[in-house]
Order: sequence, then C-alpha cells, then structure tokens
Amino acid sequence: MLLQSCTGTRRFGTTIERDENNPCQVNMIIQVAIEGTDDDVTMVKNALEDCYGKECFIPCPGDSLKGCKTKITVVVKKYSSLKEDETAGFHYVQMIDDDGLPSNAYLGTPNNGASSGTWRRNQPPGVYCHEVLHFCGLHDQYCSRLYDPVTDSARTELVCDPPPDPNGYCCAPSASHTRCSSPCSGHEHDLMADSNAPLTCDNIMDVLKGAGLNNCPPECCASDKTFTRPPDEVYIIPGYYHFGDKYTKFGSVGGSVGYTKQIGTSLGVTIEGGYYLHSDKDNSYKQTSGLMHITGGITYRVTDPPTTEKGISISTHALFGVSRYTQKTSFGGNTLKDDATSLHFNIGAAVDLQLNRSWAVRLLQADYAPTFFYEATQHNYRISAGLVHRLGR
Repeated sequence: MLLQSCTGTRRFGTTIERDENNPCQVNMIIQVAIEGTDDDVTMVKNALEDCYGKECFIPCPGDSLKGCKTKITVVVKKYSSLKEDETAGFHYVQMIDDDGLPSNAYLGTPNNGASSGTWRRNQPPGVYCHEVLHFCGLHDQYCSRLYDPVTDSARTELVCDPPPDPNGYCCAPSASHTRCSSPCSGHEHDLMADSNAPLTCDNIMDVLKGAGLNNCPPECCASDKTFTRPPDEVYIIPGYYHFGDKYTKFGSVGGSVGYTKQIGTSLGVTIEGGYYLHSDKDNSYKQTSGLMHITGGITYRVTDPPTTEKGISISTHALFGVSRYTQKTSFGGNTLKDDATSLHFNIGAAVDLQLNRSWAVRLLQADYAPTFFYEATQHNYRISAGLVHRLGR
C-alpha cells in the first residue's frame, strides 16, 4: 500500500523495520525530496504512486501460504518545503531539463542516511522507479556502451557483474543512437535492467535483504499475527452467455476454464478461455452460433478465502482479450458460414463458498462482457457457477 503522507519524518531516506504493532509486517518507508518545480514534484509523486503501490508476501519456512507481508510508504516532498532538521532524512533529487543523458542516483543503504541523484524531466515513470531502487541499495543489472565519435567505436560504460555481457559485446551504439544497453543474464524482465519492466516482489525482497528483513521469523510464524497468501487456483464455470446488439440477440450456454496466479496478498494474474453455443432449428432451417474467447488480466480479492473451514470469499476481475464469433446456417440443402474476430472484455465479480482446504464452489460469477463485431457494440453479459480448486493446499 502506498501513502502520500506520514505522521512523522523518518531519520533515513529509506527506512525498513518491523511494524511495532505486528512484527509479521515489514514497513518500508522511502522519503524523496525534489529540488525543482511544483510540476516536478507532482510528476515524480504520480510515477512512484503507480510503481510502488504493491504488497509483497514473505512465506514462513515450511508453509508457503502463511507468512509476513510488506507495506510500502512513499513520501515525496519539495525540498524547499522541508525544515532544516528534516533534510537528512530525505533522498535529495535535483530535477533538470532533458539533456539526452541518463538520470542517475548514488547507491544508498537502508537504515543508513540518505542518498542523492540528478533526474531528467519528463522521463517515463519507470525511470524514476528504477532510480529509487538505487537509493534503496540495488545495483544496475545491465551493461551499456557509448558511441565515441572520435574513434567511431563503442566505449564501455557499464559491464555485467558477474560477467559475461550478453552477446559477448553487450550492444552496438551508433552515431544516431549514441548510448545502448542490454539486460544481464537472468535479468531480462528486471526493473534494474530495463526501466520498461514492472516493479516486482523480487526487487522488494532484494531491498529487504539489504536490511536483513527478507524473512518471516519463527516466532512470528508460530503466532496468530501472520498473514495468509491466497493460493493459485484453477476453475471451471459452466454458464449462460447473452450476446447481442440492436440487430442480433440470442442466449447461449457453455463454459469457461481459467487459472489465477497470485502475485501478491490480494492481486492475481488470470488467464481464461471459454466457448458458448446457440442453436435455432425449424424444419429444414438450422442456424448454429458459437462464441469463443481467450482473455487475460487482473483478479483482486476483496476478501481472502478461509484456510481451514467453510466460508465465503469475494473477488473482482478485469480481463481483456479476443473473441471469435462463428455462424453456420443450413436451409434447403444450402449452407452458409460466417465468422469474425473482435476485442473482448470480461469485467465482473465472483462469490465462492470454501468447502475445505482445496475446493470451493463458485456460487455466482457475473460478468459484463462487451464485444465489437461488425462495427457495432454488443453489450453482452454472462452468469456462471462452478468449481474452484485451490492449489498447494
């Protein structure tokens, strides 16, 4: 969870500590002071809000569904608004106009003073998120080369540690692209190697490791103050799908199957596929319509499923993908076929009844599922129920 206010100023630019009321929660507080305009402060604050608004789970030894969690608080202020005795507790950032050079930050250490850096204005949000991780103690995980116009050759700026550099030469800069970089091996989707990559719990765990707080202690795991991580799950949900716009409307039956991978204490990534069928028949006339979809997106748990007893849990989801519409019409010995492809959304909520540690009944799932076939919008809806199997329990 990310907050933009704090009841008191911390002593360090990055403070990592166990919560005084619950040692099973690790608090990570990052304080950044911007030397720049009000617009600079707003820009950086918004970027860090989007990046650091996540929780991470630290499992107990021997029980991956029980453990500690992190809470991230980011405080972004204008440097000139700070009192003199507050400045030592903030990482200092000087904002300058984009001069074509990369933004930078000196490496910091959690719970040990503050650091500083120079950032260019109007950079992608991931650049500022990357630089903050330097303040928190993380190293770059990419190699880079610079173009030397005097020798018309590449000059080494940064190498992978440990070696080797990817491709044996890292990358090839040119007169038109004077600086290039490549992720080091094993860091291809790491924010510390690519500012376009998302912040992950692996990044957060690396920061916590620097403070010696990347574990859930035995005394916490033996208490009743631990947190429960919802398990990954697979589900099958037969249901009714209503398709239509002002020209064509019909109801169909079928089902969907899906898989949700948990990426936090409340968030999961879901992929789902389904097929629904409608038929009309009258003497020699028969028309069959089929709707197939594949979607993926985010599932958010409003309430966690019970771990050992019966109970209700609620989740919401927003999925996006493609839908395939096929129609086959037979009459008088003739057959016509038609098909089309459209964007497809599934936005809805589900209510589950937990039966035991592994199985739940999906009592109801309701979705708004618009499609856009034939330059029209079909305001579809789906009603489903079925079974959920929670993995690892």
